[in-house]
Amino acid sequence: MIRIPFKYCLSVLLTQEDLSIYIHTLRYSLVIYLNYKLIITISALTMFVLVLSGCITNSTQKETLTIGITKNPGSALVNVAEDQNMFTNNGFNVELKEFTAGKFALQAFLAGDLDMAIVADFPPVLATMQGHEFYVLTQIADTISDSSVIVIDENYTNPKDYFKVKKRKITVSLGGTPEVHFYKFLQYYNIDINDVEIINQKPEDMGVALANGTIDGMDTFEPYIYLANKMIPEKLTVYNIPYEVYSPKYVLVANKVWVDNNPKDVKKFLLTLIESENFIKNHVEDSQKIVSNITKFPLEQTKSIWNKYVFKVELSSQLSKIMTDEAKWAIETGKVQTTTIPDFNKILRSDLVTNARQEN
Repeated sequence: MIRIPFKYCLSVLLTQEDLSIYIHTLRYSLVIYLNYKLIITISALTMFVLVLSGCITNSTQKETLTIGITKNPGSALVNVAEDQNMFTNNGFNVELKEFTAGKFALQAFLAGDLDMAIVADFPPVLATMQGHEFYVLTQIADTISDSSVIVIDENYTNPKDYFKVKKRKITVSLGGTPEVHFYKFLQYYNIDINDVEIINQKPEDMGVALANGTIDGMDTFEPYIYLANKMIPEKLTVYNIPYEVYSPKYVLVANKVWVDNNPKDVKKFLLTLIESENFIKNHVEDSQKIVSNITKFPLEQTKSIWNKYVFKVELSSQLSKIMTDEAKWAIETGKVQTTTIPDFNKILRSDLVTNARQEN
């Protein structure tokens, strides 16, 4: 809730009729004072106290921040902060909304349904190139082999041999990091894109499509890699590319107006995430249980993929270069209409992260 200065409280909290009654009461009180030398009537004093209490109540209520999170450990910093009451203790009222993929959280954010959203690095690139304005407030997780290409096992160790046999149907989430990852995968293994039929699909639907044979493989991220292996045990081959070639970074995008107008709250919010980061470092098992409870995935699953993530509040120097390269690729492949590459340093608020780190 927006806080209202005290001088405006009367006009906001009282209707025109209330004001008329209040003025009449004050006039009546003045007559009594003059005639009977009373300081103030009980009725006027009571009304004043009620108005004052209304102003105090409104000024201390917390504004709710709605954050879109994903169903994997990439959202751990926010999950732990909420579970351990870190947001509440630092003056924030936070509501979490869960999405199956970061790009869907970003879509809700751009539609004005969220104040912040957790998403991997590529969807914000496309959104910026489409003219949307927001800030990347911080990274909240780096990843190691978060994305993989998964195919039905045909005893091909080398992915190039696998794709030579026939034209393969591979499903990705277009506009998400799996699409970027798959193109990097093809490039790394020198596989002709014409040897592949790329199909768009939601991550949560990919495993079923792979199990029933409507696709040959999928490029996706956790937890859907784990779930596919559970759904089709001992029948899958997982192909990866080196971390240095491409591995998504999870970021927190935030409303630009809120960030610009609330520098103290922004700093306090980042300090809350740093507090969560320290908790995760010192309480790994507890943090895994928290994430497991929030995502509703088995603890065994959360533990098995936990080490694929590095939880840290930062904006690495690599991120701007990564996003610039992704923008070039988006232009080359016709994913955007513009041919202008944005200056991503303008939306990456490393200055705010640095200030928060210095105070911590």
